[in-house]
This record gives sequence, structure tokens and C-alpha cells, in this order.
Amino acid sequence: PTVRESLKRGPEGVDANAPPKSLRRDHTDRPLGVPDDVSDPDPLAFADAPSHPPVDVA
Repeated sequence: PTVRESLKRGPEGVDANAPPKSLRRDHTDRPLGVPDDVSDPDPLAFADAPSHPPVDVA
């Protein structure tokens, strides 16, 4: 019975079907078009929204 279980798991008991940690990185916090190796000093620079709403001075 333990032989069948050893076929599913690696030598350290890690699930062989689980993706490597390098493939499980969370990319949802990066905007599209920004490479992973670039640290953006202004993370909101990709947004089209102005930093503050324009003020109409009469």
C-alpha cells in the first residue's frame, strides 16, 4: 500500500503534481506589460487616472 503512495509523492513527500514554486508566483499584482525583473518606483504610473481631480478656478 505504501508503494502506491510513493509513486505519487517525491522523495521529500512533496506532491509531484504540484507545480514548482517558480511557476506558482503570484503575478496578479503586476500590471500587464511590466516585466517581472523591473521594480517600478511608481506603481501607479501605469494608471490613466490623474493624481488629483482638476480644480476649476473661476
